[in-house]
Amino acid sequence: MDAFFVSVCLYFFVKKNRTTIDYLAASVRRAHDVGKSGWYMLIPFYNFYLLVKNGDEGSNQYGPDPKNPTEEISSLGTE
Repeated sequence: MDAFFVSVCLYFFVKKNRTTIDYLAASVRRAHDVGKSGWYMLIPFYNFYLLVKNGDEGSNQYGPDPKNPTEEISSLGTE
């Protein structure tokens, strides 16, 4: 019975940590969409602000605009 209990606890521990890591990664990507550092997600309620804020139009220091894939295509061959 003890081995079963330990295995169930281990399963839920891994699952919880995996979910937390996925959440943090999504929060950092969203902060980058608005041109902010990923460290901003440590500010309480900042993620709620990101829910209603539109991302930067065009490229920013974190990469191209994910909503405008033609921007990346139109820049090919110009460098």
